Amino acid sequence: MMKDWIGVTTKGKIRTRMISSLVALVLVLSILPISAMASVGTPVAVTGENNASSVKVGSNLQMIDDSELTVTWNVYDVVDGDQLTTQNYASIDSETGLLTGTEAGIVRVTATASDGGTGSTDITVIEQVGALSALLALQGGDMVTLGKTKFTGLSSSNTFWATSGQESAQQSIDVGTQAITLLNIYNINLSGNPFVPAAVGQTISVIEVNGAGVVVGFGTFTVSSNEQIGTNKPPVLLYNKTSVVINEFVDKYSGSLLQDPERYSMTYSNVVSSNSSIVQVSMPYYWNQEYMRLSGAQLGTATVSFEAADNTGDKIKYTVEVTVATSRAPYLDDSEIPFTNTEIGIGFEPNADWASHINEIEVNGQVVQSENYTITNEKEYSGEGNTYVRGEILFHTGVLLEGKNRILVKAEGYTFAEVEQDIYKPEDSYYIATIVDKTNGGITATTKLLVNTDTADMYDVYDEQGTAVFQLMNGDVPVSTVSYTINDLDYYATFRAYFNVAGASANDNYSVRAFLITGESPDNMGYNLATEITPDEYDVLCQQFDNWY
Repeated sequence: MMKDWIGVTTKGKIRTRMISSLVALVLVLSILPISAMASVGTPVAVTGENNASSVKVGSNLQMIDDSELTVTWNVYDVVDGDQLTTQNYASIDSETGLLTGTEAGIVRVTATASDGGTGSTDITVIEQVGALSALLALQGGDMVTLGKTKFTGLSSSNTFWATSGQESAQQSIDVGTQAITLLNIYNINLSGNPFVPAAVGQTISVIEVNGAGVVVGFGTFTVSSNEQIGTNKPPVLLYNKTSVVINEFVDKYSGSLLQDPERYSMTYSNVVSSNSSIVQVSMPYYWNQEYMRLSGAQLGTATVSFEAADNTGDKIKYTVEVTVATSRAPYLDDSEIPFTNTEIGIGFEPNADWASHINEIEVNGQVVQSENYTITNEKEYSGEGNTYVRGEILFHTGVLLEGKNRILVKAEGYTFAEVEQDIYKPEDSYYIATIVDKTNGGITATTKLLVNTDTADMYDVYDEQGTAVFQLMNGDVPVSTVSYTINDLDYYATFRAYFNVAGASANDNYSVRAFLITGESPDNMGYNLATEITPDEYDVLCQQFDNWY
């Protein structure tokens, strides 16, 4: 007698077979393990490692048995309760029992001991739906930026977004979601900027989007230690605006737009103009990517995006605004004595038209109100017996603060005038230590001078004029003053002074103070350039200086 038998697989495929009941029985018996027909030996208990009952597609699960004998492992697809010989859903190493998921479905894993004992368990193979293709990048092995997390190994064919560090993960994003609906939450594009602000204990949520703008993956990562965050810092954009003259070009050195905290060299790549009819971009030296060329095609403003990398391989995407102007602005000169609590004059070659068209001045990206500076096109200066005329932008006291001040001057019809001005406390320039030797005939004072290496990169005082001043004190009363002036200060120097004082060794009230000052003579005391320290402290700093130098 013949009968129809119709079975439906988990994949929705229909299989139809016309078989007799006798043939069907023979077929089923022929595909089952021998142990299924006649159970012999001690039964074997089979479990997944850590009692796991599932494994993801593409992942492994170690199967465990309780037999003391050698076992052989097999795996079978389970369809409609029937055990089949096909192995579409998983594969297994017959000796080790390492199960690998290959396709979503249910499999039956069997272990057959050498005495014929058997055992089995069902394992569900789960589709890895929504898993990031860059999942390994979220495991904590590539954290390189202080206070920020860097994701690497991301697929170039996809786009990634991430939140900044959160106390907990964002709600899981469903695969198939249109990414445009998530941009108010996920606003950091990791394909262009891999550095995401984070701190230890915070969680970063990441989504993966395909070329059609559809979410295809979601994942999270928790920063667990400072070691994962690391210490290397990415380049910092100094200016987000620049300019060029129409029908001319300017080669922008990477160090003029960017600064790397570790002073690594920087290179450009993937330089693109938003409107090449206004600003055209190119790499002028194919062997040197430290420069990019900006050419003015017509008057207007466009943005130029580029990637900047330091020599560690860290890369960040930046965008700057480029204005094409009619005329070139004069160059700006920084101040020769840029000290705090003083007015600071920025010089320029006299240009009455440019000066009259200045409409905005920025310091570190902030607009300075016009009442806080004075512009003079022609100002007379005297020095070393000569008289000359320069223009000056005089910033009033307190406008430029201690540290680096990036100044940008805008004038209608002109390119931007830019200069970086370092401001520092004068006493932070040097250290000074004085040794006093008293005898019955007088007092010898030896003063040692050493540059402050912590601030030496901010200024260039050591090639300016300075005067060492020794002041003999009787208690709190100045008794005598001796000075010595040098035209070019260096990183270090030694000065000596002698005071002819009878009976000095017997007078404990006598002491000597030493100063390093600016100015051409003791009559113009100027600013104290040094912080007084002890001779022992000086010796320690000298060793640090030798390492620095």
